[in-house]
Amino acid sequence: MEEGQFACQTMRRHPLVPMKMSGWGLLILLSFIFFGASLAKLYDLTAFAEDIADYQLLPPLVIPMLAATLCWLELLTAIALWIPSWRLTASLMLTALTFMFCVAIASALLRGIDVSCGCFGETFRETWGNGVGFFGRDVIFLILSILLTQIC
Repeated sequence: MEEGQFACQTMRRHPLVPMKMSGWGLLILLSFIFFGASLAKLYDLTAFAEDIADYQLLPPLVIPMLAATLCWLELLTAIALWIPSWRLTASLMLTALTFMFCVAIASALLRGIDVSCGCFGETFRETWGNGVGFFGRDVIFLILSILLTQIC
């Protein structure tokens, strides 16, 4: 193995090595999106729980706890992206959350359920149109979070 190649691989895996500009752009974009989304959901947790119930995936008993858990998990993940030693774990969590959101929206669409994503609270409810728009947006977020995970 060449010396330069080994050094590059070692640097890429170390959490304290600064990212390139494209990595910082992704980090800033995704952390602010998920930070803002979590705050909007926390502001009106009842509405978010109702949005989750609309997907008809879970029993009503667990929905309030799931709503609160998802909000705090998104918030903590967005914050953890800024902590170098937690960045990779946070980007993996972000990818897992976004994948879960894509699966939930796809499930609702396939079952003919018209859902409001609930991602950004009441303020942005109509911005993305219907479930297909929400799904497309979340696929974009999923791709970006996978790219961020590769950079971290």
